[in-house]
Formats: sequence, structure tokens, C-alpha cells
Amino acid sequence: MSNFHSSILVLILILLPLALSQQEAIQAIIHRLDSKTLSPSIQEAAAKALLRRLLPTHVDSFEFQIVSRDVCSGGSCFLISNFKSSSRNGAEILIRGTTAVEITSGLYWYLKYWCGAHVSWDKTGGVQLASIPKPGSLPFLKGDGVVIKRPVPWNYYQNVVTSSYSYVWWDWERWEKEIDWMALHGINLPLAFTGQESIWRNVFRDFNLAFKDLDNFFGGPAFLAWARMGNLHGVWGRNRHLQLVTTNVALNNILMTDTFNENTPPTNDTSYISSLGASVYKAMVKADKDAVWLMQGWLFYSDSAFWKPDQMKALLHSVPFGKMIVLDLFADVKPIWKTSSQFYGTPYVWSVASLLLFSRKLQNVLIMCMLHNFGGNIEMYGILDAISSGPVDALASENSTMVGVGMCMEGIEHNPVVYELISEMAFRSKKVQVQEWLKTYSRCRYGKADHYVDAAWNILYHTIYNCTDGIANHNTDFIVKLPDWDPSSSSDLKKPPHLWYSTQEVINALQLLVNVDDNLVHSATYRYDLVDLTRQVLGKLANEEYLKAVTAFRRQNVKAQNLHSKRLLASNSNFLLGTWLESAKKLATNPSEMKQYEWNARTQVTMWYDNTKVNQSKLHDYANKYWSGLLEGYYLPRALTYFYYLSKSLRKNESFHLEDWRREWILFSNKWQAASELYPVKAKGNAVAISKALYEKYFG
Repeated sequence: MSNFHSSILVLILILLPLALSQQEAIQAIIHRLDSKTLSPSIQEAAAKALLRRLLPTHVDSFEFQIVSRDVCSGGSCFLISNFKSSSRNGAEILIRGTTAVEITSGLYWYLKYWCGAHVSWDKTGGVQLASIPKPGSLPFLKGDGVVIKRPVPWNYYQNVVTSSYSYVWWDWERWEKEIDWMALHGINLPLAFTGQESIWRNVFRDFNLAFKDLDNFFGGPAFLAWARMGNLHGVWGRNRHLQLVTTNVALNNILMTDTFNENTPPTNDTSYISSLGASVYKAMVKADKDAVWLMQGWLFYSDSAFWKPDQMKALLHSVPFGKMIVLDLFADVKPIWKTSSQFYGTPYVWSVASLLLFSRKLQNVLIMCMLHNFGGNIEMYGILDAISSGPVDALASENSTMVGVGMCMEGIEHNPVVYELISEMAFRSKKVQVQEWLKTYSRCRYGKADHYVDAAWNILYHTIYNCTDGIANHNTDFIVKLPDWDPSSSSDLKKPPHLWYSTQEVINALQLLVNVDDNLVHSATYRYDLVDLTRQVLGKLANEEYLKAVTAFRRQNVKAQNLHSKRLLASNSNFLLGTWLESAKKLATNPSEMKQYEWNARTQVTMWYDNTKVNQSKLHDYANKYWSGLLEGYYLPRALTYFYYLSKSLRKNESFHLEDWRREWILFSNKWQAASELYPVKAKGNAVAISKALYEKYFG
């Protein structure tokens, strides 16, 4: 197995019989987990190792200590206090916690709220640690310090496709950073799919299948997630110390399988559906008597025409009580529990922050998640008010025994403000006043307070991060997902890009952000947010330009808009196609693998396999990215071809040749996917200067 797995504590999560009361069941699960934990010294050493990686200059400034749950009134918590020592050169701050994750969560809480620091993914600006005082000068706490208790024990993380959209090309160095990010943000129940194909290969070997016979069964590296779910096969080539409880086939009793994820059963007969569910569970317990079936609830939303109440009950009730966990992936926009009588007896989670509720009457376990992102698209988007209040309301609801919060995004490394707030809700029992919280957030993220920044974030809070229209937010901006539409026909564009806020107000926020104090321009987190917001504003402007260009057949407007966006994104290394492609090639062990991996990487973010010469893939541009390299190398040539055909039809006074256009761009797409030209992996240009220039050009 991978180093990732060896870095995670292997624990067993087993749900208890219905005879136990709610509270007894929860406490029994926690007790079972505690019996599997590593020794305090190992956990303390793991937390210290994380500190050494994050802040090596301050290793001696902190003392870590594992404590029993009795210190936390039987729950999970961390305690931060001044370290009482006569030595001036020793530890200054004592952080205690029930596990190493509690300790590291406490460390980040202290660094954030006492030192004004910030930790986000490298691709969203990375860390801001410059505000932390030198060793020997760390801020002291008042009195006996603080105790921060988890309202609920668990914090779930990941979607089954995140491993393909975000993790696929990672090496150990990147995985180690992710594990650290999870530990600092309180994640203690991450999904871990890595290595499943190795298990399958061994199983098939027991059925006398040679390894070469499986070459056309496994998906390519960028598409393993869908092969695991049974959505495809034979396509695209062959191929614990921090006390995190992993949901992984090989490492504990929680087994993930999605029998009908985007695959409609051959019949709606309830006895047939029930027998299939029972058979799946029977196979699990034959191999592991303590098996728990983890299943996505996405099918009940995506195929709601099939999954009526009787069919849902047949599947959900085919497994004994406490032996199924269902993930309600789209709870932030389309919560299934509301339309299914709380999953017909299955425990449910309420709110955008993915809360887990138990009821004595419930059949199985359901985790309702915030999906938030599709395809790893790059788009500023969120619902901060729902995140800040939902968990608290759910915990206070009648008969609630909420036991977890979670995030189920398809792709990571975007919208850091959303994930910062969600992760905090795992430790908050009161609603957050978002407007005030954002002032602290931006000060920590950029390293200092600025009134222009405060004003800008206040606008973003009420616009971009206040999407309440209930629409699934796929990024369909015309730059990255050119519509397959005949503008000479009488029909209107079927589905314009999603827009839920006033673009003028967001332009005002951009104006404020480009006028901040000069001391902020050196902040990587500020530069990322500035580029991201400028990209967002230009993307929406380009949508307007596209419609104008279609109306007037003015291709030069779209060309100019694409080129300006390209120049902006090229100025920040977090918006480069080259890093994605080179990460893929870096994992190859020979030229053949290098070619295969690059093809996988190019195909995933453009057009998938199910196309003909004149019909594009249904999943074209699903995983689109606002990346320099894609803009000029793929999106711009495609747009130019489209507008060439528009101009041609205008000159000849004839209808738009839709099939000819499709044929040409599909051929171009397939050639681009098989190509190997290099794209930059380093930023070029001054992001701040370019953002200011673009603002002046279009809005000044």
C-alpha cells in the first residue's frame, strides 16, 4: 500500500445494534475507536513532526500532550494554555487534546486566533505565517486558557471522484501536505481509496485471470474513480499516526461500493432491488463479519425518476440496521432527506455543512455532505450563511444526536474561505457571525488588516458567497465550455452560464481589492485571491461578449477577451496547465507510460471518450479549468473555429453549418489530447500589475 496509508492510523468503525439507545450507541462507537488508538507518545510525536514541517523555527515553543476524554467531559476537545516553566528558552504554549488530530487542530486554532496566521492549500495561496511572533515572544492566553470541544465526534472528508479530479498525479510530498492540512483542519474521517486496484487484481488472480487479461478492465489513471464505481471499464489504458479513521477497503471494516451510481437497475421490481442489496452485504460479511457498507446517495438525486419511495426503501432496508452508511452528497443544494421522509427510516444529516444525525427509529446511517464543486472547476462560489448556521440548528433540533460534519466536493484547491469556515464548524456550537468572521479571516489570510480588504470581502459575502437559488453550480462560462448551439436557428441558448449575483457589485469588490495597501502585494494569498477574482469578473464579462459576438458576428471581441484572460492566469503559478501535465508525466517510469499519462491528463480536463466524428462527448468540458495553457492552447482555437463558421455563414448568407463545426473541433480536440507540446510551469508577469491594468482597461 502507499505511504499515504502507512501515515494514517488504521481504526475500525462499527455501528451498534438498534437495542442500544442513541447516546449509548454513540459512546460505544467512541469507546471502540479509543481501544484502537496508538499510544500517547506516538501521537504526540506525530503532532510534533507536523509542527516541524509547518513551523520548524517554533518546534520548542509548543508542548503537546494527549489527555483522556474525562478532561473533555467524555467528548473530544483541545485545550490551549500557557506553559508553566521557569525557563525562558523552553516551551511557551501547552496544547492538550484527546488525539493527535485534536492537538494539531488546537495548534492551528492558536496560530490563527492568537498569531493571525493562515493555512490553505498551496494552490490557493498556501500559508501565511509571517504574522507569527518569534520564539520567546508568542502571545500568552488569559487565565487558564481555553477549551474547545467538538460538538460532534467526526469530521468526514472527500468525494469518491476527488481522487481523480485532484489527487491523481500526487507524489508523497504532496500527500504529506494534504494529510497535514487535514489534521490542522480537524479532519478525522477521510475517505482513502488509494490502492483498490491492487486488491481487485489479487481477487481476479484467485479466479485464475492473468494480469495481462485485466489490462482492458481497469480504467486509465485519470479515470480510476469511475472505474471503481462501475461507470466505465476497458477505457484509457491499463494500468496512521495522526489518528485519522480511514474509510478504505483494505484498511478497516468500512467497505465502499456503489452498485447503481449513475447506472439504472434493469427493473424497478422491489424484490429484485432488495435481493441485490442483500447479496452485496452478504458478500461483504463473508469476507469481514464486521463489514459496514458505505454508499453514495447521489443515485437518489441523479436518477430520481427511477428511485421512487418503494425502490429507495427496498435498497435501504435490504441491509441490517447499522450496517450501511449513505452519503447525501448534494445536501447543500438538493438534500434528499427532505423529499424522502428522512430516507424512510435511515439516519440523516441536515444543512450545508454536512451533519450526521441519528434517530432510534432509523434503519441505517446517512452522512449528508456539502458537494460544492463539480469536476474540479475553478469558480468562486459558496453559501456562507448556510454553513455558519446549519450545523448549530441541526444539533439543536428535536431528538438530534448529531455525530459528524463533512465535505464531499468533487475537486479541491479552490474557494479557501468556504473550507476554512466548514472546518471550523466541527468545533463550534454557536452560530458564526459571518461578517465579523470574514474580517478575522482576511486579516489572517493576508497577514494584516486593511479597510479596502474588509469592504471587498463584505461585498463578496453578499454576492458570490451568497448563492441561494438552489441551482447546481457547474462552471459553464463560455470561455471554458463553448455551447454547442446553432445561432442561426430560431431557438435560444438553452442553458446560459449560472449567474446568481450582481456583476457590478463584484466589479466594485475588485476595485477595492486592487487598491489595497502596498504591503499586501507581496502576500501569496492576496495575489491568489486577486487573480481569482479578476478571472471571475473577466469570465462573466466574456459571457456578455460572447452573446454580443454571436449577435453581431464579431469574432475579434472573443479573441481579445481570451488573450487577456490568458495573460492574467499566466501570472500566477496556481492557474497553469503545465503543472497538471508535468505532474502526470513525472509519475511515469518509461516513455510509453509518460505518453499514456499525459493523454489521460489532457483528456480528463477537455473531452471524454464517448464521442463520434460529429457528436461531442456528453462530458466535454465537465472538468474544465481556467488555466493558462488551456485558454490559448485549447479554448481559444476552438472559439476561433466557431466564429469562423459564424462569419462564413454570414458572408454566404446561409445557415450555420453546425455539423461541420462539430466535426472540425472534435478532430482538433482528439489531436490536442494526443499531442505532447510543453506548457509553462512557472508564473510569468506581475499578477498585481496585470490585474490593475485589466481593471482599468475594462472597468476604469
